[in-house]
Amino acid sequence: MFKLDKSEEDRVLELHKKLPLVNASDMTSVVQIPTGQAHFDEKYIEKLRKGRVSIIHLSWLFWLFDNSYQAVKRIYGMYKVLEKYKDDLALITSYDSIEKAMVQGKIGVIMHSHNSSIIDDDVELLSIFHKLGLRVMQLTYHGSNLVAGGCADRSSYGLTSFGVKVISEMNRLGILIDLAHVGYTAFMDTLEISKENVIYSHGGVHSLCKTRKERNLTDEQIKALAEKDGVMGIMAKPNALNPRGREEGATISDYMRHLEYVVKLVGVDYVGIGTKNAGWKTWDEAMESGRVVLKEFMARFHDPKSPLLKLSIVPNSLSEKDWSPAVVEMRDSAKGLEDVSKLKLNLIIGLVNSGYSDQEIRKILGGNFLRVYRKIW
Repeated sequence: MFKLDKSEEDRVLELHKKLPLVNASDMTSVVQIPTGQAHFDEKYIEKLRKGRVSIIHLSWLFWLFDNSYQAVKRIYGMYKVLEKYKDDLALITSYDSIEKAMVQGKIGVIMHSHNSSIIDDDVELLSIFHKLGLRVMQLTYHGSNLVAGGCADRSSYGLTSFGVKVISEMNRLGILIDLAHVGYTAFMDTLEISKENVIYSHGGVHSLCKTRKERNLTDEQIKALAEKDGVMGIMAKPNALNPRGREEGATISDYMRHLEYVVKLVGVDYVGIGTKNAGWKTWDEAMESGRVVLKEFMARFHDPKSPLLKLSIVPNSLSEKDWSPAVVEMRDSAKGLEDVSKLKLNLIIGLVNSGYSDQEIRKILGGNFLRVYRKIW
């Protein structure tokens, strides 16, 4: 970790109290994929509160449940959780609701879909999902679909004609476009066609970690995103931060290298936090989810060299050794960022150590994403 003097330590504690943290990618809700039940409970909410996390993009709509029927079922499950923990959580549907949640001391939950396949082939379904609370949607999840080419597909095309209609309708409704997981051509197409800001909720820098090329952005993409006044959330997945992340893991120092690279390339206004922490804590949970995820990958993608089969969450085998708690945690998150109760504090320590001003830290922790929300919603 980083060494601070007494005045810096005092400053860190003060910033931890007063600055909001927006995490643009929280995957905790989809840990128990096979049952459809969320790993979102009192213990996790307590960690969010202890860590003073203000807003999370909750990826309740995951690629595995990739049609409108399954999406509606998942949203129903989300509403049950919101009702159960209504004293702690608030669904965010407008910028006013963000301010209200902060005044009430609640954790803001933004409904985030990991794939546009939830709308089937009907652009009008976007209006229904918007009424149900959807405010952020990725266009693809690795593979290509009716809207756009995915980042890990063998043939990564751009936006389809249907995709152009989807972009226009998302702009009209105020559903924020998330370019995480889209292919290069679709990425550039969307920046050209969208009339509103877009974000890249979670990913890394290709120049620093080329082994995860399908998920890490090139300098050209980062610059293009910034020109659109978009924000890039830095992901804490070790294999996106460290070329040997799958074997060695990664640390918060690796995370800071990616964040600072973006700042130096395009400025402090275009980077934020999107860790994609999943909160896997038991071997049984990891094993159960891993079996289903691997089965789905094999069923959908027939190329044995597909980068999908090399993701940090999918081992080459499903042995107990591969899915031991220590290995799962190492592959899931950079050391120092794996626990949401300490996430914000450790990020502030890293940012203070790197010499950022209070205003710059405010922007990185949440201000940049809040700027985009204010414009779109």
